[in-house]
Amino acid sequence: ESINRTFGLVDKVKLEVSSVKQDVDSLRSDVSMVRSELLAMSKKLEALEKNRAEEKAESQQQMAMVAELGAKVDALGSSCASAEKVSEQIGTLSTQIAAQTTVQEKLDSLTAQIAAQFAAQFAAQFASMNAKAPPQGADGPGGPCAAAEPESTNFGEKKEEPESASLKEAQSPEKSAPHTEQQQELCP
Repeated sequence: ESINRTFGLVDKVKLEVSSVKQDVDSLRSDVSMVRSELLAMSKKLEALEKNRAEEKAESQQQMAMVAELGAKVDALGSSCASAEKVSEQIGTLSTQIAAQTTVQEKLDSLTAQIAAQFAAQFAAQFASMNAKAPPQGADGPGGPCAAAEPESTNFGEKKEEPESASLKEAQSPEKSAPHTEQQQELCP
């Protein structure tokens, strides 16, 4: 009986060992599945890290491009400021040129007015001088020019007339010189 019991215990132990083996096999399969899952997860992590590195590099490039664009924007801002200053200077110069043009126009207008006034005064003086001058000869009939040129008859004879008082005064030595100059100016 003891031997039978011993064999029965051995059989039980063998059954238990086989069950344990089955459990171990299942555990091994589970472990292999976990390992495969871990490998897949590690590969995914590597891909993610690679993507992160690429994204980081791209972000750095984008940041560099943004900095370059900021520098260009600053340069454009300074250029715009200088262009605004130049436009202001051009506006000031155009205003000065317009003012100078207005002054020049006023000067031209004043010059034209002065020339017109001078021409009008000259014409008036010339007209008054012509109005004061006698219509016949230079001083009319009986004047010094008429006295200087004696009248002739139809037969070519010179008509002698008594000298007038004004002619005597004109021929006097005191008053003959200015009258002679006036006669030379007025007589043709």
